[in-house]
Amino acid sequence: MQQNATPGDEPTTPAGDQAEALEPVQEIALTALLAGRPITEAAAVAGCHRSTVYRWLQDDSLFVARLNASRREIADQARAELLALGTAAVAAIRETLENTDAPALRFRAAVKTLELLGLPGEPPAGPTDPLAVEIAWEAAEIDQRGELSRIALLRRLETDPGDGGPMAMLRRALGPGVSPADQAGG
Repeated sequence: MQQNATPGDEPTTPAGDQAEALEPVQEIALTALLAGRPITEAAAVAGCHRSTVYRWLQDDSLFVARLNASRREIADQARAELLALGTAAVAAIRETLENTDAPALRFRAAVKTLELLGLPGEPPAGPTDPLAVEIAWEAAEIDQRGELSRIALLRRLETDPGDGGPMAMLRRALGPGVSPADQAGG
């Protein structure tokens, strides 16, 4: 895990309850990303190169965790505001459904009501703890390595013109000392 903490620094973005603080340049980039700015613009605002921000997004679990936590907090705030409007919205939908003679408007209100029944939905995905971010990255890397080795195996099978049928091709593709049964079990 990359360490970015400086004693005494206080985070300036939402989700400031993280144990470690980001560098000031990271805080600026994070705030810009949370405001919806593209990575290139966030980097320019923070005074760093866009590849630096991309690197933080790929390699800095604290930065990613803070970004995820801040996004979740923003979504939670929006949900709370929508819930506060809920009573008035439900009353307006009810009035439209019950007192409107226009079938098209009633239909749209009914469809929207059905869509809203699926809310509030799940919060934005992604771990908010730096260690959990690193574990997720490691799991994804293991999955990717497994997928890459399956792809390599399939390519070897496709390009191997050898004799002996599919099992012989599979044995040759797997390499010496590995049987197809060993691969099927693992």
